[in-house]
Amino acid sequence: MSLTRSYLKSMGLSEEQISAIIEKHTETISGLKEEREKAAAEAVETLTQERDKLQADLEKAIGDASKVQAEYNAYKAEQTNAVKRALLKEALEGAGANPAAIDLLVDCISLDEIEIENNAIKDVDSALYTVKTDHAALFGKPEGRGTPPIDPPGGDGTGAASDVRQIAQKYHETFYS
Repeated sequence: MSLTRSYLKSMGLSEEQISAIIEKHTETISGLKEEREKAAAEAVETLTQERDKLQADLEKAIGDASKVQAEYNAYKAEQTNAVKRALLKEALEGAGANPAAIDLLVDCISLDEIEIENNAIKDVDSALYTVKTDHAALFGKPEGRGTPPIDPPGGDGTGAASDVRQIAQKYHETFYS
């Protein structure tokens, strides 16, 4: 039920009393409306601040998750490459590569092209083909080059050392005996 002039007139109030009541009622209603609008504005402001804070927290969490994921992916790639390098070293040793050159030969092979299956290199021959053809001198048994090794006479009384000793003994006997 609303407060109207006709309702107040039916109660037997004078025009002045009706105007005074309507004026006070209007002031009260206006005040209530202002309070409600102010409370609504404050609620909107509070909710906006909370939303902005939650949005910032979410963006930070997404950034942190992305960073952690990137670190994990880098670690996983590093571990995979370490396994690939170890398997390549074994394969190169098995292929007869010079042990001193194995690390250099591993660096000549692109680790991205190596596939691992059941803890072994998938298609080892094709993985090593390029390095075997490009660096063939580093595979197989090393050949002796240059001056052949000198084999000095042994200490068993044969050879040049024994002859020198005999000459020295004859010389000593001849001049000092």
